Amino acid sequence: MGASRCARNGALLLVAVSRVAGAEPPVRAELTTRLDSGNLLGPAAVEPPLWEGLGSARAGGENLARFTLATDQIGYVPGVRTSARLRLELEGWGEDQPVRLRDLSSSVGVSWQVGAGSSFWLSAYPLDSDYLRLGYLHALDWGGTRTQRRESVFVSPHGGVPSLIAGLRTPRIALFAGAKWATVDDAVTGPRRRWGALGGGSLEVSGALRVEVGVGIFQRAAGVVEGTSARWVWHVGAREPELSEEPFRPASLRDEPTRLTVEAPLGVAIALEGVLLVTRHHRSPADARSSVSAPAAAWYGSARGKRLAGHFALAWRSLAFVLRNDPRFSVAEDVPETSAQQAELMAWAGASCTLPLQLVPSVEVGGRLPAAVQTPSALPGVAQSWTVRESGLTPLPVGAARLPVLAARLSLRWQASSSLALALASDYQRDPNRTRLDAATQRVFDTPDSLSVLAAVQGRL
Repeated sequence: MGASRCARNGALLLVAVSRVAGAEPPVRAELTTRLDSGNLLGPAAVEPPLWEGLGSARAGGENLARFTLATDQIGYVPGVRTSARLRLELEGWGEDQPVRLRDLSSSVGVSWQVGAGSSFWLSAYPLDSDYLRLGYLHALDWGGTRTQRRESVFVSPHGGVPSLIAGLRTPRIALFAGAKWATVDDAVTGPRRRWGALGGGSLEVSGALRVEVGVGIFQRAAGVVEGTSARWVWHVGAREPELSEEPFRPASLRDEPTRLTVEAPLGVAIALEGVLLVTRHHRSPADARSSVSAPAAAWYGSARGKRLAGHFALAWRSLAFVLRNDPRFSVAEDVPETSAQQAELMAWAGASCTLPLQLVPSVEVGGRLPAAVQTPSALPGVAQSWTVRESGLTPLPVGAARLPVLAARLSLRWQASSSLALALASDYQRDPNRTRLDAATQRVFDTPDSLSVLAAVQGRL
């Protein structure tokens, strides 16, 4: 089982299709429709809860349609199995944006059993390989390719990012190595192919303890990024921490790269994960800022019984790590050497209870101290703070410092059948770092509170 999870499995990239038999039925689909009230407390836009993007690549509550067509067959040579999976997503239904068709790491693969519980495998991703990432917790993973969310390790590639990856799995050890390539604009030479290499492995130390490690190096137009991730996992029952927030229940961290359905095994799992990236720019070696280090770490876990379930996550990410794939900013070039860099701190916890009639009430709470930069202002002795937001580095009023963001959600899910769920939720968020320009074009604080109600229908076939 440990060798069947090759994407975002702690620092181990356990590729989705390396499990060539039984990952999914031949045809799968997911349809989600969501209607929200907007901000009931004012004109400010409702921002996603801060835990979205922490544990999973998606919240599960977007208006979207996903489809998977898969086949697994026994080969003509004894011990050989083949697989092919077409995975697509339509995103944007009912929103003020065009509907987009996106490949979800469609692939073909082959495996060859060489002994009891041991096999070699090879997988090819002809269109894109976003799900092939190093790291497990989404807030700490790297090596993805999705540019719309600024998660591409190549920063701004043209089109998809194909990939080839191969590995060996045994009952206790799993190894993998692979390559990605993309076309990237170069200011001097124009479009050029850039390459990336990644590899790693996992070791089942005991029945309850697993250690994983992964390394990678990727070319960019402005230099090279390289790094390593590592994770320690202790588990009883469940093999992985389950950080699937209610009520939308996106696929768990373990299954997200390979499945649309949600699994909820009983048990406890706790993980400790760390990552260190180093970006090397095309500069003189004597330039102290020719390389930038970007560390991050997290501690997270979950527990699930027959009725009650809970999860938590604590994460620390340096400013450079938060901005690691953002083409709009460079810590080496856009952050003055005299500035103070402040790391991001995040905490999140949630709990749910399964009642009769398959009613599942739940609560989610979280807090975040955003990453920020403090620079000297035009006023002597007074600092200017800039916080990292979705829109970029946003200035606070002169003399102000970053403040913690708090969020909470109450929800109720009715699992009407194994394939259909109806949900109702209310989200509250207090972000005292929101700002606006007043009539005198001076930066002032905006209304910090937002409250919204949303309803959703979600089908998984």
